[in-house]
Amino acid sequence: RRQRQMCIRDRYTRKRKNHGRNEPCRKKRTQSPRESIAEIGGFTAMKSLEIGIVSDSHGRLAALETMAARNPAVDVWFHCGDYCEDAEALALCTAAPVYTVLGNNDYYRGAEAPEELWADVGGICVYMTHGHQWPVPRRLDKLAERALTRGAVLALFGHTHRRFEGRTGGCTVINPGSISLPRDGKRGTYGICTLRNGTIEAVRFYETE
Repeated sequence: RRQRQMCIRDRYTRKRKNHGRNEPCRKKRTQSPRESIAEIGGFTAMKSLEIGIVSDSHGRLAALETMAARNPAVDVWFHCGDYCEDAEALALCTAAPVYTVLGNNDYYRGAEAPEELWADVGGICVYMTHGHQWPVPRRLDKLAERALTRGAVLALFGHTHRRFEGRTGGCTVINPGSISLPRDGKRGTYGICTLRNGTIEAVRFYETE
């Protein structure tokens, strides 16, 4: 099966020359249809960067539109799967690059995206996957272990519909919760991670209205 284009924003790049990022995402190399490695251009480790993290949108596009409108300063968005094609709708609402991976619900619907993604951004390596591949007792350990195979110090996942942020095996692990169907409250959630000088400075969670 043909691998889906890793950076959803690439197809809109020519319309955004005034943003100074004519090549926001370059495809570096592909290991297999299930895993991808990307390099996000235009950023340096000395700049403060905002990484937006969202997951499990399940077709609720209005929530993504509102999220993007409230966070115009985000430099890159990561959608951690389950209705991964919703990342295309997000890409139309933001000037930032948008990345996505397959969620467990995406297989049944024939969606195309990598199962895993490693991306170099802001001086650090970021790993993203949906997280359904591993059972709960060892999920966090497995996420960190997999992330570190290519030097990622930030691992992003979804699937649980619950917010989480913690350290495991030398890796910061973040789950933004679900933007549309939360299981840890009544409102959808997403996360923003701030990078500065090549390090993780802060992680914040936000609720939708």
